Amino acid sequence: MSWQAIHRSLRSLTVAMMILAVAALAVSGCSNSESTPSRFTSTFESPEAMAKHVLRKLKEMDRAGLHDMLITQYEHDSIVAPAMGRTNDLEFGWFMLKNNCIKGVRRTVETYGGRDFEFEYIRFEEGTEPYPPLTLHRGTVIGVTDRETGQSGELGFCGTVIEEDGRFKLVSIRD
Repeated sequence: MSWQAIHRSLRSLTVAMMILAVAALAVSGCSNSESTPSRFTSTFESPEAMAKHVLRKLKEMDRAGLHDMLITQYEHDSIVAPAMGRTNDLEFGWFMLKNNCIKGVRRTVETYGGRDFEFEYIRFEEGTEPYPPLTLHRGTVIGVTDRETGQSGELGFCGTVIEEDGRFKLVSIRD
């Protein structure tokens, strides 16, 4: 192999490495060292943002989208249950939560799907429980106004919301 061929190969390798470095920076989002990445997928910056997303998924009758908002089995087994001191029989706990949520999502979409709700407020009727580093907000109620009828009301199908490091995630949708 000639010196010129080696030089071209090294130049191509250098360009490829620079492209990979730029791509890695773009994927990482160049976050600063003060921010803590959430251990949960699909989190929201506030309970209000989460509630508005729920209402959007209801309007779209998007069952899969609502399921995607819920905690995963991994999150249940490795983050939530241990924080609450519930490490016995994780499989049964997950089974019960998942099945109740499947029924809850189905019933919620059948009852409210396709309706255009305007978000008014969110509150947690059953209080807040700290399980450091997590906080559970129970008894989620979303205040809404039906844009078609102008009627105001409250939706209580969301069960528990979990908070970690200022990020929020829906744990359950009640049956």
